[in-house]
Amino acid sequence: MAGVSYVGKVLKDGHLSLPKEAREALQLEAGQEVEVLVRTRDNAQRLSDEAYAPLRTLIGLAKMGKRDASVQHDTYLYGKREV
Repeated sequence: MAGVSYVGKVLKDGHLSLPKEAREALQLEAGQEVEVLVRTRDNAQRLSDEAYAPLRTLIGLAKMGKRDASVQHDTYLYGKREV
C-alpha cells in the first residue's frame, strides 16, 4: 500500500484538509476511502527558521540563470571552498 506523509491542520469544523500534492501522489478521487493516522506534531522536532536559511539561498537560482546549481550547490550555500 502506497502512502504519503504530510503536516496538516484541523479545520474549525473538525475536518482535516488533504493537500493537492498528497491527493495527486496517491491518485485519489472524490469519495475514495483512505486510512488516516493522526498524531500531534511535536514542536521540539521542528527545525528553527535559521536551520532553513542556507536552503533559502537556493530558491530562485534557476531564474537567475544559474544552470549548475545541482553540481555547485555547496558553493551557493556555503561560499567558495578553500583548496
